Order: sequence, then structure tokens, then C-alpha cells
Amino acid sequence: MNKYTFTYKPICCQGDEKTYEGHVVLRVPSIDERLDLMSRIGVEINKDGEIELPKAQLLMSKNLISESWKFYEEVKLKCLADGQEFGSVDDLKFYPQLTSIATEVSRLLLNGIRPGKN
Repeated sequence: MNKYTFTYKPICCQGDEKTYEGHVVLRVPSIDERLDLMSRIGVEINKDGEIELPKAQLLMSKNLISESWKFYEEVKLKCLADGQEFGSVDDLKFYPQLTSIATEVSRLLLNGIRPGKN
């Protein structure tokens, strides 16, 4: 791992009622990559510097998730209910129960990650 990666524990892996254990490791996008990501999914920045999302939320979410795959360095998740382990981006892509994790991580990338500060 280098200083431009970030280990993230999804919400489902936290707290007393967690349903998974584990984490994902992400490469932190540069400002150029982040702005490019925003432009490709139709996000605007208003005059106050705040992100404004497009009206077509489902399409935006799909595009955001698709653009986020390249930032994953490692996937290490385990379902506590049945013990199934997930260790790849392909697992995130093809197991419907992991959609919320992919969505959560993609929004994290959109909002910006500060290396070592999250």
C-alpha cells in the first residue's frame, strides 16, 4: 500500500449489527480524475462549490459505480450470516447483495478522499 491508497470499512462492516466483516482498499483519485469522473456522470458544481447531482439519479448511480471500479486495489469481505467470502471487484459486480457497498464506495470517491484522513 502507498500513501495514495485508503482502506475503507463499509457501513455494513461496522457496529453491533454488522452483517459483513472486512474492508476494501481504494486508490485515491487525483483531482483531475475526480473532476473527470464528475463530468462523465453529469455532476455540476454550483457557485458555492457544492456538488449538484443530475436529475436522473439511477443513471448517475450506474455511471458512477461503473467509473469507480478502476480505483479498487483490494476487496476483502465476509458475510457473517453464511461465511461466504468476497475477494474481487468481480464479486462486487456480480453479487446483488454487494450493490450497497459498491454504491457507498462510489459516492465516497465522488465526494473526495483525503489520504490517511478518513
